[in-house]
Amino acid sequence: MRKRNLLFLLPLLFLLSCVRESPLSDVVLDNPALIAPSLQLSSEKDMNGNVTQKIEAWLYDRNVNSFELKGGNLKLNGNPMSLKRADSPVEENGVPYYDCSAIKSISYGQEYKLDVALSNGASHSVSVKAPSAPLNLQTPDSFDPTQGFTINWNPGLGLEKMTLNMKRHMDTGQSEMLFSISIPEASLSQGNYKIGSDKIMEDSDDLEGNITKLDLTLTGVHTSSAKADPAFHENAGAEVNLVESAAVATSLQ
Repeated sequence: MRKRNLLFLLPLLFLLSCVRESPLSDVVLDNPALIAPSLQLSSEKDMNGNVTQKIEAWLYDRNVNSFELKGGNLKLNGNPMSLKRADSPVEENGVPYYDCSAIKSISYGQEYKLDVALSNGASHSVSVKAPSAPLNLQTPDSFDPTQGFTINWNPGLGLEKMTLNMKRHMDTGQSEMLFSISIPEASLSQGNYKIGSDKIMEDSDDLEGNITKLDLTLTGVHTSSAKADPAFHENAGAEVNLVESAAVATSLQ
């Protein structure tokens, strides 16, 4: 099985804004080269500590439109997967994907294997191993906007990419998305990043009021353990997205 960078994998919300249902939904397939399966694992922890996890399989054609597999079936770690439909602004009946009622949560450090059985009985697979632990985003109890602060997370998770989004709240009741940055490669394995005062106070001369709080969302993406049967379309693959959010108040109130 080949390993790839899987650059074609796009965030789900973006995909659903443009994905249509492929004509392949009406075709009985026995050629895996027409199929680009995407196994997607996600874990999202909100600011209240609530965790939502999803394990989904999508079958895409070469145009990244999803389809239902006719005359075949999908299994996740040997468990049958069921056809579902996701809401779509461009498809009245939604777009097809698969989930597994037997596996609803992510076990960290475990491998997840998607088997796609075609109409001729041949089976092909993609797989990915979940990171060894959740992100575990750590922030200070409060901060001084003129000094900045450091955030921490579990190091050594094998994440190839991390993104930090920050939203700034003011005592006037206003709020704004301040920036979205890619965490430098050197920080990925170290498990920490300094948010400088220059970022926090960006365009501060135009602000009305004082900063009261920052909302942070840290997203990590893991694909390096993903493997795909070379018989599939070259875009076949898998990824794990870990997302955690936190709110940090200023110390100057």
